[in-house]
Amino acid sequence: MVALLSIAVPLINQYGIPSFAGPSGPILSFPSSGDVFITASADLRRGQSRFRVAVPAADRRNYVVLLTAADTGERIMAIYCRSGDDVVVPVPIGRYRVLAASGLDWYGLHDLFGRSTHVEEVIPEMVATVLNGPGIVFRRRPDGNLPTQTMPKSHFFG
Repeated sequence: MVALLSIAVPLINQYGIPSFAGPSGPILSFPSSGDVFITASADLRRGQSRFRVAVPAADRRNYVVLLTAADTGERIMAIYCRSGDDVVVPVPIGRYRVLAASGLDWYGLHDLFGRSTHVEEVIPEMVATVLNGPGIVFRRRPDGNLPTQTMPKSHFFG
């Protein structure tokens, strides 16, 4: 039984399935919509575009959208958006791989939304140019036009 638990608990936590082990900290206040976490790789001097994140009020979850450079995989920035908000933030011109984490209770950048964190990767790369600022509207529909793939929570910052 001990061997099974030592294998099952990491898998359960990795995929966000509820388990008996809770997150490693208290519930925190989610950042304001439009706040960004910018890494050293985010060079806004090379030109700016914009990126839109919108969450309809019917979707009670909050989101963190992570942009990584499509060619190198370097993390560029994370954009916060609360349920019911619509934000547009400046981003460096470039091609991005986009990951989105969502949930209700916020535990910080390390634990994200705790056990209930849901992570999806946007399948097509998104391109930000001077004339075209991409974005995501989290309006989930069976006939939606933005394919995504569910990912383990560990892929978000790992």
